[in-house]
Amino acid sequence: MTEPEPPPSEKKGLAIASLICGLLICIPLLSGLAALILGILALTRKGQGGKGMAIAGIVLGVLGIIVIPIVAAIALPVLKVAQETANRTACIHTLRSIDCALRMYESREGKFPSDLETLYTSRDVPDLQVFLCRCCGERADGSFKTHYVYRAPLQADPLTSNLRIVAYDDAPCHGDKHNGRGSGRVVLFTDGSARFLPEPDFQALLATQTPRR
Repeated sequence: MTEPEPPPSEKKGLAIASLICGLLICIPLLSGLAALILGILALTRKGQGGKGMAIAGIVLGVLGIIVIPIVAAIALPVLKVAQETANRTACIHTLRSIDCALRMYESREGKFPSDLETLYTSRDVPDLQVFLCRCCGERADGSFKTHYVYRAPLQADPLTSNLRIVAYDDAPCHGDKHNGRGSGRVVLFTDGSARFLPEPDFQALLATQTPRR
């Protein structure tokens, strides 16, 4: 007489493995494929229990193989646009901070500094990181370095002349492709405003202005 086959509840290994792999959708293709295969084996082999877990593993596996990559493909460009926007906004705030320091220095010394390093040595801007653009990902190493080109305002320049450039990114490191404007720079003007300009617009504006010194 043959021994009775163990009840299905005693053989749930494949179903459990399928469910676990399905839950690991953070590794979509690899875990999803494993979950799908193990789930099918759990349903088709005799003596295997855990039908519910096997089905759940198959469903999660399909999600991992098909849905998650599609969601990631949609989300990644959105995240990139958000990062570019955050970098531009941070650069705008940085240049506005530099503008405040320039005005404080001018009110105290009666003239604008000849270079941005003077703002650091005078302690008007004590943090070296302020002079580095966020989009470059560089950290201050204790020595002065800046990613901004500074054009010292002439004393005769009216501060309300908002088309006078005071400082700008030394390279078109910012992008705004989402709005179809391509790469460009953040520019600080003598009225204290700072904004992003696409590279062609920036170069056209720069060409209309005489050297600051």
